[in-house]
Amino acid sequence: VVIDPRVRRAADYAQQHTDRAITTEELAEVGGLSASRLAGLFHRSFGESPVKYAERLRLERAAMLISTAGLTVKEAADAVGYNDTYHFSRRFSKRMGCSPSTLKRRCDKRS
Repeated sequence: VVIDPRVRRAADYAQQHTDRAITTEELAEVGGLSASRLAGLFHRSFGESPVKYAERLRLERAAMLISTAGLTVKEAADAVGYNDTYHFSRRFSKRMGCSPSTLKRRCDKRS
């Protein structure tokens, strides 16, 4: 599948900015598209909205920071731009299938 270069720019930007929340409007500006046009093209290319894609990248980065860098849940939440650890934990659990503290315990046991 060939991805529109404007959509690719927006996706690359999301990958480079996993330290904070990103809006569809911000990604659309990076791609040089309207927010609605980007949303449609992005969903066709990646199977999810630009915001869900960006959030998934942030949560995957947080999981990596917890599992390989040994960060605490709060440190990982801060690193990916969540000010509220409870909200972070809820979003993480929903997306990743386990809580960040469960992931941390599993990784700590392996060490």
